[in-house]
Amino acid sequence: MARIELRDCDVIFQDGLAGVGALTASPPVATDTDLDIDSVVLNTVDTDKVPLGARFTVDGETADTIHVVTARTAAPSGGVNAKQSVGISATGGHFHLTWGGKTTDAITFEADVAAVKTALVAMEDGYTTDDWAVTGTAGAWVVEFKGVLGATPQPLLVGDGSALTGGTTVVTVATTQAGVVPLATTNIAFTPALGAGTYVDDGVVTFLPQQLDIKVGDGNITYTEHKTHEYLLDRGDLDTVREGNQVPMDVKMEAVYEHITQGTSEPVSPMDALKGIGGAAEWVSASTDQCEPYAIDLIVLHTPPCGTSENERTTFPDFRADTKEVNFKEASISVTGKCNVTEPIVERDVE
Repeated sequence: MARIELRDCDVIFQDGLAGVGALTASPPVATDTDLDIDSVVLNTVDTDKVPLGARFTVDGETADTIHVVTARTAAPSGGVNAKQSVGISATGGHFHLTWGGKTTDAITFEADVAAVKTALVAMEDGYTTDDWAVTGTAGAWVVEFKGVLGATPQPLLVGDGSALTGGTTVVTVATTQAGVVPLATTNIAFTPALGAGTYVDDGVVTFLPQQLDIKVGDGNITYTEHKTHEYLLDRGDLDTVREGNQVPMDVKMEAVYEHITQGTSEPVSPMDALKGIGGAAEWVSASTDQCEPYAIDLIVLHTPPCGTSENERTTFPDFRADTKEVNFKEASISVTGKCNVTEPIVERDVE
């Protein structure tokens, strides 16, 4: 059993958040404390929603500072409506359009945009004139999905031109503009402010795991690595040895903490972080398989008070707590659990 003395240590609970965003056409400048974002892709349930407490860096910043999200803004609009072209080549007759399991009444080959829109609106009682727009000319219409149908991808209209005459009886439908759902996050406020740098349109914002930093006054972490061997016999005599099945590492932490920081005004307790609830409800499991039970990375950062020793970071990845005990009077926490690895990751001379 190995032991880590927690005096002069910070214990960090860290989730598995990762992803990128892109700056808007009006890039920020030094001293700004908020960013406008064009796009966000995260490994979360809401892939375009930036969690409070998310950490990130911005391409172009000279000091490569890590910032923490303190607030976010969701746009009520800003998505893109889907548009589809409908084309025919005929000199007579009529055609039908089908969408969402509903079919229009007959539309003449020379119908103007108003007539096509009327036919689309009439497909379903719940639709209104605000839900469709039609532009173009007879034989080459463009249908826009608006209102309750707007700002989202839409399946193609299906045309039936069997009643058309002259030319071809094929109704050609194609997507001219894909529908895009509005971003859940279009602006983030953060701390500390941006430093000097060169910021450009579409500059990359790189999101990093969320963290809860527990400054430890006294305590201890013990961990046990298990390694099994299989001893094989040859006619009853010892012959060879093979490695047995892997066994997860046991970890136990007992600590008296001085203070806890997360970087935002949102309260996150150690229990929240361990369970992924409360203030940590938007934390992402540290497991690479998001279908597995929720896990965090448990990190011990040792910073010796003297300047002659190297800093050391010990990471216990993919940690799941089996037992949790909090003593508010003593300001202490005791946690036992397992990591889905056989040994910790130890790095020296780190910040």
